[in-house]
This record gives sequence, structure tokens and C-alpha cells, in this order.
Amino acid sequence: MGRHKEWRKIAKRERRRRIRTLAAKQEEQLYNDENFIKEQELIEKLMIEQIEKSNKEENEKWVLAERVSLIQWLKLQREKERMLQQHLEEEARRKLEWELEQQKKKIDEEKIKAAQEELKKKQEIFMENLDKFLSGDADEPPSELKVIRETRPSAELCPFFFKTACCRFGDQCSRNHQYPGISKVLLATNFYTHFGLSNANSNEYDTDIMLEYEDSETYTEFQDFFHDVIGEFEKFGKITQFKIIYRSFCENVSSYLRVLRFARFAIIMRNT
Repeated sequence: MGRHKEWRKIAKRERRRRIRTLAAKQEEQLYNDENFIKEQELIEKLMIEQIEKSNKEENEKWVLAERVSLIQWLKLQREKERMLQQHLEEEARRKLEWELEQQKKKIDEEKIKAAQEELKKKQEIFMENLDKFLSGDADEPPSELKVIRETRPSAELCPFFFKTACCRFGDQCSRNHQYPGISKVLLATNFYTHFGLSNANSNEYDTDIMLEYEDSETYTEFQDFFHDVIGEFEKFGKITQFKIIYRSFCENVSSYLRVLRFARFAIIMRNT
């Protein structure tokens, strides 16, 4: 029994060997067949063509991508060059503007300096002529003092300012005020104030404020003031006229007009 199993085992192995040998011979014969060789060559040729075509397409894609990248790079370089050129032009423009500004500033400084020197010279000449006029060496005053300054040249003259050289509105008056450069008249506004003058009108809060104060006292005290002032003014020159201007419109009892009391009296003095 044992020998039979061993024999069957050997027979099966031999059978498999013969089958493999036959298959190998058939395959070798198949490879050696001319049609098979042509078919394989055709297949290889097709595969090569397909590979070349694929490589060509990939190469074209790569070339296209490289071209696009090159175009973008060139565009970027041109943009950089343009921005650099623009920056250089801007810097040049700023530098030119700064140089022009410095030149203009220097010219303005030179003009201001020249104007100041000219003004200084005119001031020195003016003071020299003024000293000559004040000392009696010249008959005419400096020409700068002969100019009349007007607040509103196109408007009519203010009658109050023309008569008294005072106006309740000051330079804000709608009429014209003329200020002479030089005059022989010395005007002292608000030079004398007194309780009796300030409360001469009826007081809207206390109507009895002037009951114990008489007008004669106001006049007597004003005479004392007059003689004291005359003596002081005569120390500086001969007085040809000493005039007290009383602004009667300030005596109005209306409260809205009493703001003019600050200029109730103005002293005008003329000397030789």
C-alpha cells in the first residue's frame, strides 16, 4: 500500500512537469511566430507614439506655462520700473519745489530785510525832521505828519467827531472820522470826572442821591481843577485857547443814552 502512494505521487509530479514543458514550448513557439512579433512591434510603436504625444503635450503645456510666467515677470518688472521712475520723478519734483520754496523764502527774507532797512532809514529821517521841527530849526513838520487818516473815506463826516473829536461808536461809526497826523490842538478826553457831573441826571434807582449836593459845589470844584490844570499845561508852552466842550446830549434822562457819560467833558488846548 505504501509503495502505491509513493508511485502516484511521482506520477503526478511527472505529469505537472510535462504540462509546464509543453506550455513553455507553446509560448516559445508563440513568441517566435512572425505575426506575433509584428503585433508586438506595432503595440510597442503605438505605445511609443502615445508616450511621445503625451510628452509633446506636456512639453507644450510647460512651454505655455513658462511663457505666461515670463510675460507676468516682464509685466511685473515693467511695473517696478514704472513705479521706480515715478518715485524718482516725485522725488525730483519735491526737491525742485523745496529749492524753489527756499529761493522764494530767501528772496522774501531779503525783501523783508530791505523793507526793514528802508523803514528804519525813513524812521531815522522822520525823527530827525521831527526834532528839527520841534526845536524850531524847520518851519514845516515832516511830510509823514501831514497825512490825514480816515476811517470811512467814502462816507460823510461824523458831525460829533468833527466838533469834539469824540464819538460814542468809535471807529465802528458808520460815518467818516478824520484823524490828522499832526495838529496844534491837544485833546484830552475824559480828563475830568466828578460825582456831581456823573449824577446830574435823575438816577433810575435812587432819585434822592443829589438832594444833599448842590450845583454850585460842582462848579466851584471844577474852577479849582481848571486853575490847577492851566498851571501844569503852561509849563510846556504858551496856551492860546483852553476850551471845555460840554456834550449836552449826555444829559438825556433815557438810560440807553447814558453810556455817553464817559465823555461828558473834553479839553481842547492850543499852544504856540
